[in-house]
Amino acid sequence: LFMTLIGGLTAIVTVALYALLLLTGFLTAVFHVGDLGLGWRKQSTGFRIRPLLSFALALIAVLLLGLVPLLGALLLFVLLWLGTGALTLVLYRLFGLPANRQPG
Repeated sequence: LFMTLIGGLTAIVTVALYALLLLTGFLTAVFHVGDLGLGWRKQSTGFRIRPLLSFALALIAVLLLGLVPLLGALLLFVLLWLGTGALTLVLYRLFGLPANRQPG
């Protein structure tokens, strides 16, 4: 799309939306990891602060593990991949085809 003048703007918007999808997918995976990690410890923190605390702790842990040379990059890639897939699946279920319609 970058080769034509007409598709240039479409390509820029597509690349920006793809980058936004990857970022939100990664944040979705980190939020899930934090929720699992704090859920196992059964801490009794306030209801409103618990998701923020679990997200912050998981983000710090994931970024520290991401510093490991080879396994860190693999971990970040897997989290990005799984988070983007989970986010895409949730968005498809929310805004996709109704349950009684078949594609095509």
